[in-house]
This record gives sequence, structure tokens and C-alpha cells, in this order.
Amino acid sequence: YTQININNHPYRVTPLEYSGFMQWFNNRKQGIPNYLKVDMVSGEVTLEDLAENMKYSHSERFSRNVKRHLRRQYPTTIFRSPSFEVDDEGHPYYVATTYKNKFIFAQQEPSGVILLDAVNGETQFYDLGEIPTWMDRIYSAELILEQLNYYGKYTNGFWNSVFQKRGVTQTTEGYNYIPMNDDVYLYTGVTSVNSDASNIGFYLVNLRTKEAEFYPVTSADEFSAMASAEGSLQQMRYTSTFPLLINLNDRPYYISSLKDDSGLVRAYALVDAQDYQKVITSDTVDGLIAKLNGTVSKPEDLTEIEEVETDEELTWISGQVENISQAVVAGDTVYYFMIDGSIYKASIQLSDQLPFVELETLIEGEVNQNNVFRSIQISQ
Repeated sequence: YTQININNHPYRVTPLEYSGFMQWFNNRKQGIPNYLKVDMVSGEVTLEDLAENMKYSHSERFSRNVKRHLRRQYPTTIFRSPSFEVDDEGHPYYVATTYKNKFIFAQQEPSGVILLDAVNGETQFYDLGEIPTWMDRIYSAELILEQLNYYGKYTNGFWNSVFQKRGVTQTTEGYNYIPMNDDVYLYTGVTSVNSDASNIGFYLVNLRTKEAEFYPVTSADEFSAMASAEGSLQQMRYTSTFPLLINLNDRPYYISSLKDDSGLVRAYALVDAQDYQKVITSDTVDGLIAKLNGTVSKPEDLTEIEEVETDEELTWISGQVENISQAVVAGDTVYYFMIDGSIYKASIQLSDQLPFVELETLIEGEVNQNNVFRSIQISQ
């Protein structure tokens, strides 16, 4: 299935296929009359009838097979597996992204798109700047993740990636898709190379334009959230889908679907991204929001907590970092700094800049009697 947007609504689509050689032989003149469309919001599946049957698909034989037909039309062009898409009017196409070698043979970069009409086999090449807006899947998820990992690994230089590894990041092992503004975006978390149980942020990448945006949000990683969601209804033995990070009441949460053994969605889970042991479940997404709003702390409770914390005896310290280390405590990343011969601790929740602190960085802030930072200022 290919996830796309049709008239600004998210769907997954796939053509019907011939189940074998005899089915193809008996129906090859008529072609394929339908494709499946799955509503990503309601889960409703519809069998879409075509005005004209598809004569070109991956399950076709000989010259009407998609890859063979494209190879005959473009014998020297580099392309990978074409994806099935439909335009806003429901007409079926195959979209094949073309590639050119970058840095001789080291890496391939998209150079354009070949559009194959699945009904009549007509093809059209588009440069990247001329692609029709209804196309959603130009850049593959594999290519995006590969390039994000290259950036996270080598952003501070090759030798740093081999030895010190300061500031080296990598994407988490999973990813998901988010429909926004009639485009499809890839979502993936970012963590340090130490592979602890926390993320330092996430990326949203437009799969049509490759525009990328990094959001520095400290949270548990997605797999910790999935395990917590599954554990909240352990007796049901549901399986969590890969979650999405969302903002509710100015706090990050993971939201995921919980499926039974047959793959049907039975419940939804909302996991506090900064304390993944806190989970809310409901049969509907609206039910999650209602439960969340019913358990939010009252303003007077928050004020009371702040007053207790300010009663601590705090000391202002300032100095350059002489050594740095980190550990995961109760799902939260804690950074240990040696400043003027003393060891101080800082939770990742204090500042999104903490993962990027290096030796000789100037740090100032208030610490309690246990040398735990209550406030921190980092001068890069």
C-alpha cells in the first residue's frame, strides 16, 4: 500500500493483482478494473471502479510489466521500484523516481520523476521542479533516513564520528507518515549514538520536496512508548503501531493504535513522552483527549509544587565543563558535568541544548545541596 493524499485527505491505495499465470492469461485483454482505497482516518476500505481498466501493473507479464515497460522507454535511466498513486480525480499512475550518481558512485540523488499512466502506458518525464502537486511520494523513506543519518554522523567532521562522537546523532529504528497541507511527511525520532531510551528531537521531512525540519523535543524513544502502551492493556495482548509525537496542553505525547491479532484497531493509547509510564487508553481518539483533559493538574497544584521547589537552598555556580558523561535514570537522560573538580547533574528536561554541550563549554545555573541543577544556562 502507498500512503498518499487525495483532495487533502489521507489514504492508502493499492491495485488489485493477478493471483497467478492463468488468471493473468484469462484476463490480460480486459486488464485490472479496480484498486483498493483505505481511509486512514476511519479505516474504511473501498473498492474503486475505474472508467478504463489498468493494462500496466507490477503483476502484468512481459511488455506490460511496469519495470519492463519503463526500462524499454528509458534504457539508461536509473530508477528503483515505482510506486502506485492516483491523482485527485482517481486516475491510476505509477511514479518512478529517477536517480543520478553523486560523488561518482558513493551516493545516488533523485533527479526527476517518470510518470506512467497505468491505463494506456503513456510515460512523461518531469524534472524535480516541475512535478505535479498531486504527487506525494517522490523521495523514498529509505533515502531520507540514510541522509539524515549521514548528517547526524558527520555534521561535526569525520574524525569526530570515529573517535569522540560528540553531538553524533542517529534516527530511531522506526518511522511513520503524517499528512499535512496536502503533502505526506516522514516522521522519525532522533537519539544519540549511545542508543539510550530517550530522544533529543524528531524530524519531519516532506516526501515530495525533501524539505526537512528538526524539532528539539526531549522524550522517551518510540519503542519505549510502544512497550508502555502495550503493557497498559497487557491482558488483551494488543500490538502497538509505531507512534506519532504530538503536542497536547503544551506537553509532548505519543499517540498510537493498539491492534489485535487479526490486525484490527481495538484501542488507542496516549503515552506521556517525558514519563512513558503514564498511559491513557480509550476506544476512540476523542476519548483519549477527554480523559487527558480530565486529569490535567490544576493551576493551584502547579503553584504549590513550584513553591516547594523554591524552598530548596540553591547555590549559583559558574564554570567550564572539564568532563561530561550521561546515563538514563527512570527513562530520563541525566547529564553529569565536572566543573572546578566537582560533579553536577542536570536532567535533559532542563534544556534541549544539553546533548550538544562539549568540553570547555561555559555553564551557569542554580544547584541544590545534592549538586543537581534546578536552572541552567549554556553558552555555546
